[in-house]
Amino acid sequence: MDTIEHLSDFKDELALVINTKLSRSSLSLRAVAASIDGVTPALLSKVRNHKLDSITSDRLILLVGQIELLLDGKVSGFDVTLNEAKKEVTVSFLGSV
Repeated sequence: MDTIEHLSDFKDELALVINTKLSRSSLSLRAVAASIDGVTPALLSKVRNHKLDSITSDRLILLVGQIELLLDGKVSGFDVTLNEAKKEVTVSFLGSV
């Protein structure tokens, strides 16, 4: 697997984490964007629609962390651990799926 494919897969995984957390919360994209500095509904819409070419993986990692802080554990059954140095995301489902 070359670097571009690997990066694309990583960005898709980050988008999946973001979309899952947002879909399990009761907040709209506008409410999330209004609550996080530097985040717009357009950015969240790009993530939702997997239009990730113009978004860096670092930005997506930061967005996962910002959403974690915003939701503060309000999304039950789902935990995300970030390792920014290694660019790893560990997703744990805490209940049955």
